[in-house]
Amino acid sequence: MLTRKIVCTLSLAFLMGAPAGLLAGGGPNATKTYQLTITNLTAGGVVDSGAPAGQIMSPPVVATQNSHLDPLFVLGQPASSDLWNIAEDAINGPLATTWGNSPNVMDVEQGSDVILPGQSATITVQAANGFNRISLAGMLVTTNDGFYALNGMILPASGSVTY
Repeated sequence: MLTRKIVCTLSLAFLMGAPAGLLAGGGPNATKTYQLTITNLTAGGVVDSGAPAGQIMSPPVVATQNSHLDPLFVLGQPASSDLWNIAEDAINGPLATTWGNSPNVMDVEQGSDVILPGQSATITVQAANGFNRISLAGMLVTTNDGFYALNGMILPASGSVTY
């Protein structure tokens, strides 16, 4: 089984690895499994008050998609209500539902826990021919309106890529 990995960085790292493999059936239309590893590269340690330094990241919502899905965000434009919910309160449900109901999305997955500075989380997603892009979003927790995201990035055909 071949695996693809993705790593993300904001001072975070998104690592997407090559397909974890062509599953049963093989061929160009076969489902591919990708492992997305998100590493929080923000500074660790503590500040003078004793509070942790760095940026805590909420669990992300992740989708594999085709090129027809509307962008998660457009620079300089107001955020959608789905993205606003994530940026303000780390509420993934509305975006997960929107993506899950879209014919332009193949798979939607959500992280299970916060990602502390210096830690990583791995999420497995499925992709197939035509659904060769990935988007994700999560909240920068110690802000009241910040988020981290990938916006329709092309998945690697082989090997791994760091965003």
